[in-house]
Amino acid sequence: MTRKALLIVDLLNDFMPGGALPVPDGDAVIKPTNKIIDQCEDKEDWIIILAVDWHPEDSKHFDKWPIHCVRNTPGAKFHPDLNVPSDAVIIYKGLNPSEDGYSAFDGIAWNGFELNDILNIFSIGEVFVCGVATEVCVKLTAIDAIKKYKTFLLLDACRALTPEGGRKAVKEMEDAGVIIMTTEEVMKIKI
Repeated sequence: MTRKALLIVDLLNDFMPGGALPVPDGDAVIKPTNKIIDQCEDKEDWIIILAVDWHPEDSKHFDKWPIHCVRNTPGAKFHPDLNVPSDAVIIYKGLNPSEDGYSAFDGIAWNGFELNDILNIFSIGEVFVCGVATEVCVKLTAIDAIKKYKTFLLLDACRALTPEGGRKAVKEMEDAGVIIMTTEEVMKIKI
């Protein structure tokens, strides 16, 4: 049995409409993400991991981007409609003032484990990535994942900053070996 990880990237208030760095229609990913969470939450062969930006106030990251997802602020909290399982693993990224922390593989859990450590502990063979923004944190997470795991992008559960940027990022991921699917396809085939 191949164990699987659902890796949800940055479904945080600051990336939603009205947030500090909004992704257009970012909140549209909540419904398909919740559906797949509900399907795999109680399955023994799945774990659910949520990656979050958790920047310090003095992050150099803000030289490039508007101030967003500052730790312990409302903008760094999950979208209120996202069903976050109580046993989900949370990966915090962008913790140091000198790092961007785009990829979930650059982050750590509360216990100090890196994402690769957690995936190895759970003997994960397949990683399913969704979230925002497609051309930044989602893309870099998926490209890091494909180096060690069979990796899928859940296209309907992603949103990009721009349509062109999203299309280009999906092509880059596909070229790297990431398999593009929808949540519905995954729920029919993999769960």
